[in-house]
Amino acid sequence: MDKLKTWVLAFSAIIFLSSSFQALAEKNETSKTRADKPMYFLYGDPKPGTKFKQKLYESNVPFDLRYREMSSTLQARVKDAYGGLKDSETPPFPTEGMQAIYRPLYKANRALDDEGDVLAIAMVDAAGKVESVSMYKSPTDNVASMVNYILVNTKFDPATCDGTPCKMEFLFETRLEVKPAWTR
Repeated sequence: MDKLKTWVLAFSAIIFLSSSFQALAEKNETSKTRADKPMYFLYGDPKPGTKFKQKLYESNVPFDLRYREMSSTLQARVKDAYGGLKDSETPPFPTEGMQAIYRPLYKANRALDDEGDVLAIAMVDAAGKVESVSMYKSPTDNVASMVNYILVNTKFDPATCDGTPCKMEFLFETRLEVKPAWTR
C-alpha cells in the first residue's frame, strides 16, 4: 500500500510539474507574441449608450507624440522603416504626431467605406512641407486622392542630416477597414 501511495504521489508531482512548465512556456510565448504586436491605439468616440471608445487604429508608436518627444526605443521603431539611417540622421515626422494623419483619414474614410492596404511615400522638404506624394498601393482612386490630400496638408518636422534640416521621404503605410455604422 505504501508503494502505491508513493507511486501516486510521484506521478501527481510529475503531472503537476509538467503542467506548470507547459503553462510557463505558453506564458513566455504569449509575451513574445505581444511584443511584436502594436501597443498603441487611436480611439474614436464611444458607441451611443456606452462609455467605451472604439479602437480606430493600432501602431507600434504613440499617435500623439512628436518624434523628438519619443524615447530612444520608440525613435528606433520609426527609424527601422528607413533601413540605414545614421545615428546623426532623423526622419521627417508629423509635427502633431501620427494622429495628424490618422484622424482626418478616419473621418474621410467614413464617407468612402473603402477597405484595403495603403502605401504612400511623401517627399518632405527641409522646411517640413510635403513636395509630392507617390502612391504605391491604394484600394481605390478615391482613397489615393484622400491620402495625397491629407499628407500634403500635414505639417512635418523636417528630417535632419548631421543636425541640419534636409529633404527626405516619409513612409506612410496602413490598412483601412470599414467600421460599424454606429461609428459614423
